[in-house]
Amino acid sequence: MLRHAYFAEFESGPKLVIWGDADGMRDLMEVFNTAAKEPSLFSLCDLSVDGTRIVLETNENPTGVRRDIRDAGIFRWQVDQDGWYAFAEQVETLTRCSSAKPGHQYLECLADGEIIVTVSCGEYPDDLKP
Repeated sequence: MLRHAYFAEFESGPKLVIWGDADGMRDLMEVFNTAAKEPSLFSLCDLSVDGTRIVLETNENPTGVRRDIRDAGIFRWQVDQDGWYAFAEQVETLTRCSSAKPGHQYLECLADGEIIVTVSCGEYPDDLKP
């Protein structure tokens, strides 16, 4: 299972956090691989614990995660094809996590002003709240 939420202050700054178990990490890895292969819009809204929505967009000029200027509840995550593949590889390492060996990865495009995404496996409870 996967969950996500926006935290205004999480580990020294604002973060979009996606967390879950190893099966959830495999699902997220598939989403990233699909976004790389079939550029279109994907949404992660039904995983939200705080009502936010993450819209994944393949864009040749990646800007990372930014709040939508018209709707503060939407986060637009713009990454190029290679970036989605790289994120899938980073998340793949988390598919081997367990409660005895939790872990996380930071996903970012290194663009000015982007919100860093923390993907975590086995570190947080399903009911984590911002």
